[in-house]
Amino acid sequence: MNDIAIKVTNVTKIYHLYDKPQDRLKEALNPFKKSYHHDFYAMNDVSFEIKKGETVGIIGKNGAGKSTLLKMITGVLTPTSGTIQVNGKIASLLELGAGFNPEMTGVENIYLNGTLMGFSREEMDEKIDEIVSFADIGEFIHQPVKMYSSGMFARLAFSVIINLDPDILIVDEALSVGDVFFVEKCITKIQQFIAHKDKTLIFVSHDLTVLRRIVNRVVWMENGKKKMDGQSMSVLDAYTAKDAPSSKESNETENDLNHISKEFLWQQKKARFGTGQAIIENVYFNQNKVDFNTVTRINTLETFSIEVSYKIVNPIESLTLSIAFFEDIKGIHCFGISPLFQNISLDTQTKEGKIRCTFESFQLLRGNYQVSIGLWNELIIVPYDLQERVYEVSVISEENPEDGLFVPKYKWEVLK
Repeated sequence: MNDIAIKVTNVTKIYHLYDKPQDRLKEALNPFKKSYHHDFYAMNDVSFEIKKGETVGIIGKNGAGKSTLLKMITGVLTPTSGTIQVNGKIASLLELGAGFNPEMTGVENIYLNGTLMGFSREEMDEKIDEIVSFADIGEFIHQPVKMYSSGMFARLAFSVIINLDPDILIVDEALSVGDVFFVEKCITKIQQFIAHKDKTLIFVSHDLTVLRRIVNRVVWMENGKKKMDGQSMSVLDAYTAKDAPSSKESNETENDLNHISKEFLWQQKKARFGTGQAIIENVYFNQNKVDFNTVTRINTLETFSIEVSYKIVNPIESLTLSIAFFEDIKGIHCFGISPLFQNISLDTQTKEGKIRCTFESFQLLRGNYQVSIGLWNELIIVPYDLQERVYEVSVISEENPEDGLFVPKYKWEVLK
């Protein structure tokens, strides 16, 4: 058990459902123990192990049993049968406001949560500045949390759990209420957390793009049972393909699918997916057109440009682009950029458009990298056309002996 963080063994959770409120009382008072309820299996004989250092995503439709599973792991709910063993200190973000006293201020709630996790006042004094800085909610940190918006709640709650340095971090859909900049900030912080080999992450999300970035294993829940458990890319591809229309279905429902091309629907089953309301037409690296799995060779510290031409298929309310680089062997997320981060939005009134990003000094060091490019609805962060890790870049840096992933801008000075 030393290398196991969480062990779930034959866990079942049954709820008694009653057709009428008075049936509960009838059942409790009936001398012959007559049953007035029917059983609902929120969880049905589920087993799996999560090792220390693993990053695990939980996926499934609403009602699949994801939240019930997490609540049992954290001790909020008790299994009807089966056992759950946890080895390590857990911090969880399951529901907004859970564990917070609405009458207390943000600062007071930070100390309260720290105390509940076993930290002394002195230890929390050392952590308070970092927590407040990360939450970044200004003067509201000194106001009762009952005044907070859902986004402010999410900021404070996440800042508390991530900065209290747990062994096991569990995050449910609560981050979905945050703005795009804070969500990206949280993802970066999570990546720093899981960089420590003994830290374990369980992340529940309907955002498959985020899951592809931060987890290496996915458990797919369906109707209270474990449907699939394995390497993240294979499980997510299977999950995406399950609801992607077949060629026959796409012909029958062409109008409902907003005239998405058959080619695009086929790609949804693989490394390309989205609503299809806007699609990427061509991608150019250094003005050379590239296709899926085309390898482009560039040199460290040289100018490098990525140009994307796109087409708007159906009317959309907003549009932005994302580019992300991943190290090829371990899948490390090197960086992600978007014109949205510089307050640049793409025109949604024209049918076609182009955008180019130029790196004046490309700083990744020698190695092979995978590139993801996507068109998004910037308001609700939904992909129109996300091409996940389908372009390849091989970086040559023969004159740069530095080690690691990138070469920073720096200079040495010999001091006397």
